[in-house]
Amino acid sequence: MSEHARLSPSASDRWLVCGAAPEREATVPDRASDAAAEGTAAHALAAHCLTHEISAVDAPSHPDWMRWDTADFRAHVETYLKFVRSKMNGNSHLFVEQTLQIFPLHGVWGTADAVIVEGHTMRIIDLKFGLGILVDADGNSQLNLYGWGGYDTLEWLASCPVEFVEVIIVQPRRDSIVSKTFTVDELKAWVAEVRPKVEAAYAGGAPAVPGEHCRWCRVRATCAERREFIQSSAAMVFADGCKPEVDTMNEAVIVQVFKHIPLIEQYLKDIETWVADQSHERGHALPGLKFVEGRATRTIVDEAGAAKALAELGIDAYAPAKLLGVGEITKQLRLVGWKFDDFLKPFVKMRVSPPILVAEEDKRQAYDPVAGAKEAFAS
Repeated sequence: MSEHARLSPSASDRWLVCGAAPEREATVPDRASDAAAEGTAAHALAAHCLTHEISAVDAPSHPDWMRWDTADFRAHVETYLKFVRSKMNGNSHLFVEQTLQIFPLHGVWGTADAVIVEGHTMRIIDLKFGLGILVDADGNSQLNLYGWGGYDTLEWLASCPVEFVEVIIVQPRRDSIVSKTFTVDELKAWVAEVRPKVEAAYAGGAPAVPGEHCRWCRVRATCAERREFIQSSAAMVFADGCKPEVDTMNEAVIVQVFKHIPLIEQYLKDIETWVADQSHERGHALPGLKFVEGRATRTIVDEAGAAKALAELGIDAYAPAKLLGVGEITKQLRLVGWKFDDFLKPFVKMRVSPPILVAEEDKRQAYDPVAGAKEAFAS
C-alpha cells in the first residue's frame, strides 16, 4: 500500500467532480509545504499521546515533532486530545491511526486519527491542524468517505450492530469542531450514488470538469479545460449580448461581473505563481519574459548598535510599551489554560466590520441587520 491513496478522501471534493484530476496530478510532484509538515508533526504527537495515555505537555521530545515543538504547538494538540478523551468511557474501544478501507478496489483509503466504537455508535475523529481554511461539515465528501470507511472496516469488531456513524473534525487552531452523523442506510445510499464516479476517476480517461474545486489541484495553472472555463466565464460577462442599450451597464450585468471576480482573480494568481516557479527552477525567465531588478528595502540588522548610535543624538529608538494584540494574548492565555472571553471579556468591546457582499450561492448565512443590531445592544 502506498503512503498516500491514489484517490485521497481529502481531495474527494475535486475528483468526485473532475474525474481527470487524479490521473493528471500524478504527473506532477506534490511539493510538501511547511504547513503540511507541521500538520504531520501534530498528528505524530497526538498519536503518541493517545497510544501512551499521556498529555501533550508530558510527552517527550521526538524527531517527528521536534522542529515544531513549542508550548503553543503542544497546547493545540492537547485541545484535540481532551476532546477525544471526552468522548470515551469504560465501554469504549479506541483505535489510533486506523487505516480505513473505503473503496479498496479503486485506490480509496484513508487513515483515521482516532476511532471510538461504543454500543451502536462509531465515532471517527479527524485532527486538522491547518489555520487558513475553516472546514465545514455540510456537503463534505471527506466526512462521507471516512464514515463509510469506518463502518466498512471496523463494524465487525463492534460488540453490537453499529447503527450510527458520527464523523468529527477537530480544528484546534480555529477553535472549531464540526460533525456529521449518518445512519448506516444513509451511508450505503450515498456510496451507491458515488460509486460510478469513483470507478471513473480510478480507471482514467475521465473528462476534466473545471470549477471552484480547482483551487488545490496541482495542474490548475496548466489545465486547458480550466482556461476555457475561465475564458467562457469572462466572455459571458463581457459579451456583446450583455451590452445594454444605454451607455452604462444595468445592475444585473454588473452583479454578474462581480460574481466572477474571485474565480478570475484566483486563476490569474495561479498563472502568476506557476510562471514564477518555472522561471526560478530553470534559472532564466520563460521566453517572452525577463527578470528586472527587485524593489530595494532597508532593514536594520544590528538593532542594539543602531539604538546606541541614535541615543548619542538624544533619540529614543524604541517605541513606548504597547499591549499585545488580541491574537497573541489569546495564545498566551491558552498556554495557561484560559480562554480569552473567560478572562478579558469585561475589558473588551467587540467591533464588527461592515457586512461583506458575496454571491447569493455562498454558503454563509445572509446578514440580518435587525438581529445584528440586537446583538450589538446586548453586548
